[in-house]
Amino acid sequence: MQALGAEIIGFSLNPPSEPSLFEIAHVEQNMTSIHGDIRDLNHLSNVFNVHQPEIVIHMAAQSLVRQSYQSPVETFSTNVMGTVNLLESSRNTPSVKAAIAINSAKCYENSEQMWGGIEKRMQ
Repeated sequence: MQALGAEIIGFSLNPPSEPSLFEIAHVEQNMTSIHGDIRDLNHLSNVFNVHQPEIVIHMAAQSLVRQSYQSPVETFSTNVMGTVNLLESSRNTPSVKAAIAINSAKCYENSEQMWGGIEKRMQ
């Protein structure tokens, strides 16, 4: 996206290891990387106010199944309230034109079909 002239702002927790893939792959090159917790609405809202994003891509989640069993409250807080905070920050930032939320396929039953998971309507 940087090659197309987009200004990229990333917001995430600190990398979990040293060295991290983030560092080894030089992901931070040609972008602004801000460390913070998506559960911190004030910090997230401030980043939105300062940088005035037009497109928001939400991929922040605690997606490790075993860790979710060990820390269910933290997982729920990150995945649900983090998403609420991101949507609230987007809603209150006039520059935002689109928001994309990426989901984890781990929430779908593996039915061994060729195509991806299909949501089923609750009856």
